[in-house]
Amino acid sequence: MTPLELALQTEVDGKAYYLKQAKTTDDVQLQKLFSMLADDEEKHYQIVSEMIKGQYRLMESNTLANVKTVFADKLAANETFQVEIDNIEAYEQAVKFEDDSIALYKDLAKSAKSSVEEELFRELVREELRHRVILQNLLEAIRHPQSWVEDWEFNSKDDEY
Repeated sequence: MTPLELALQTEVDGKAYYLKQAKTTDDVQLQKLFSMLADDEEKHYQIVSEMIKGQYRLMESNTLANVKTVFADKLAANETFQVEIDNIEAYEQAVKFEDDSIALYKDLAKSAKSSVEEELFRELVREELRHRVILQNLLEAIRHPQSWVEDWEFNSKDDEY
């Protein structure tokens, strides 16, 4: 399997995972969040597919801004995310999935065959870092709703990659 084919499979797996999570929750805001993440994984798939064809075009993602709205809406309504304990484990697994994707894309960037391919993988690292921030904030909101309400901003020291 080539590095680009591996990247394609990673994005297919990510999209399937997030769509499954969207279906397994009754919380409408979580359904939106996971649907947005699945849409991003589809965009990533399209970007890598174009790279395989010799084309390279980044697709803008507004997911982080949109997810901030999802969290802000919960705050404004003074609500918490309603999840089953099994879902927390699934969300922890999603963070691990993002960590694995980040590590993969960092490795692929190091061994890229061209500067364009390297930039593609670096952009995918940045995208997956944003996803990890979203998921970490979700877990914080679920585990510690009171402290999350006090400091709900999305921050990431890794977003500089």
